Amino acid sequence: MVHIFYDGCDLTKFGSYPTVVGFTTNTTIMRQSNQLNYKSFYTQFRDVIQGRPISFQIFSDDETVAYQQAKDINTIGPNIFVKVPVINSKGVSMLPLAQKLLTEGIQVNVTAIFTKDQIDSVIEFVKDTSTPTIVSVFGGRISDTGVNPKDIIKYAVDKCSSNKLIQVLWAGCKDNLVIQNADDIGCQIVTLPDAIISRISRIGQPLDSLSCDTVKSFLKDAIEGGLTIL
Repeated sequence: MVHIFYDGCDLTKFGSYPTVVGFTTNTTIMRQSNQLNYKSFYTQFRDVIQGRPISFQIFSDDETVAYQQAKDINTIGPNIFVKVPVINSKGVSMLPLAQKLLTEGIQVNVTAIFTKDQIDSVIEFVKDTSTPTIVSVFGGRISDTGVNPKDIIKYAVDKCSSNKLIQVLWAGCKDNLVIQNADDIGCQIVTLPDAIISRISRIGQPLDSLSCDTVKSFLKDAIEGGLTIL
């Protein structure tokens, strides 16, 4: 069964959804939400998080600095995963750092993965881990290029299948259909941003009913907005 993680900062609203079993963030989401301190954010929403996994990302090209950031992030809570990009902004592999953290018992979310070659590289560094690990493939951004990400994510699922401590995450979902697609290939986690998770109630809705609801919303907006023709 696919696990749904909320990808965003409105934890008060979406953290209450019964289908949400974890959380992810990134530096862009944090900045857009004016949440500029990980510890303060975690403390603010501790009662909402309730021990569910949550990921916070390092943000330095310098491996020494990034390592200290990861250590600091890890102290925030026992349910933290440290997000380590597969490469830094200069294209240099961050996988040795990810491996080092895992050997120290720090849970890692290897993120910003796009290609099968990157997946192969990740597996070489994490395949024998005894620490919970997430492998995040950016399916949403892959689909933006016109490429169906399902095959790439299935490749990751197959590569990670020998170690039950490694879970594959389909990141950046564009619609709720991804939940079914992920389930089809055995992908363990999907992340849903605000715009998608807010429509999760549509799953299973009869299409004729959705058609009527859609026309009702068009009519309501036209009347309440004072729309005219001439």
